[in-house]
Amino acid sequence: MTFKAALALLAVALQTAQAQQPRPTLRSGVELVMVDVQVLRRDGQPLHGLAAEAFEVWIDGKRRPVATLSMVQHGTSTSAAEAPGAQSAAAMPVSTDQPRTIIIGVDQASLQVVNEPAAAEAVQRLLTMVTPEDEVGLVGYPTPGVRVAPTRDRQAIRDALTKINGQLQVPRPRINVSLAEAVDITAGDAATLREVRERECARLGHDCHSNTLQQVARDVALAFEIQAMRSIAGLRSLVEAVKEYPGRKTLVLVSAGFSSSDRIGGRPDIAFEADTLGKRAAEANAAIYSLFLDQHFLTAYSAANAGRGIQTAFRNGAILERGLDRFTGSAGGALIPVAASPDRAIRRLLRETSAYYVLGVESLAAERDGQVHRIQVKVNQRGAQVRSRTSVFIPKAQ
Repeated sequence: MTFKAALALLAVALQTAQAQQPRPTLRSGVELVMVDVQVLRRDGQPLHGLAAEAFEVWIDGKRRPVATLSMVQHGTSTSAAEAPGAQSAAAMPVSTDQPRTIIIGVDQASLQVVNEPAAAEAVQRLLTMVTPEDEVGLVGYPTPGVRVAPTRDRQAIRDALTKINGQLQVPRPRINVSLAEAVDITAGDAATLREVRERECARLGHDCHSNTLQQVARDVALAFEIQAMRSIAGLRSLVEAVKEYPGRKTLVLVSAGFSSSDRIGGRPDIAFEADTLGKRAAEANAAIYSLFLDQHFLTAYSAANAGRGIQTAFRNGAILERGLDRFTGSAGGALIPVAASPDRAIRRLLRETSAYYVLGVESLAAERDGQVHRIQVKVNQRGAQVRSRTSVFIPKAQ
């Protein structure tokens, strides 16, 4: 047999094998819900080549079959790994070299004036590191802010960036109560109240009673609660705005965080608002990442934290991170701290968003109501990390 004839026989054999592979069948009258999912290796690289059988999906707590599977890849990811037993390219459609739509949202309500250069540097580096084909937009929120629709004109973004302004006014009460202490005192922690009274009364002498300290704690909590609600209101407007842009979007938040209590009964508590925002992100078809401008190290040694100890200062930062992290996680993305140079955080962001799966999941007639539903996605692949929204929008039946 000649070499050419052998190649011909091999080609026929491959075509026959592919034709014999089992393909998912769709029952008559069943409509599909399209769900995008990022699957990452331990090193953060996208994991390619998973079959539909590797995914487990629940909608409102009920298991749903995955009827179709495809993959979208932005640019060329040479380091992405194939899963063990990966299906062939012929078995799974792959869209390659697709440009990303990235909308950068700068949370002005979380930024003091001194934080403006750090926020601007993060945006500038992101503009430098995205591919030329990626379309990038910019929104500063809450109002007054700027808005630039997704574009490949990087200079338009840089020009608008000069109009971003920090709006946060940190409360400076006569009696020093930190954010962490305010959370503890409003949660009814008598030990913290006693510690603050001993520290502050020694400094002030008179007019330093428990009732006074409790009122100051409530005032501090309220000030941060107002800031958190301003950030959330701006985020709500931002998520609504990105609905008008077609297809899947990556929303990148540049923020110094907004506070959420880490204790039951403590204030400020914005858990409900953060979860509600995650549902709105599902309707907007947006995966959300946060570049958290981590001020832990700087604030730990600032004069404002004198006498409180480093542990309190770091907990202040963790409380500010908590609200942002809760929202980001429910929207299917991740919070990435930026402690010094933003380059490492941006490389991780672009690496994780360089590829994702699109699952066609069967839905029930009762679910096709034009509402948001709970969704859970798992992958039966050891070491894989799944990034998926906790909510999915299911259109009304046609």
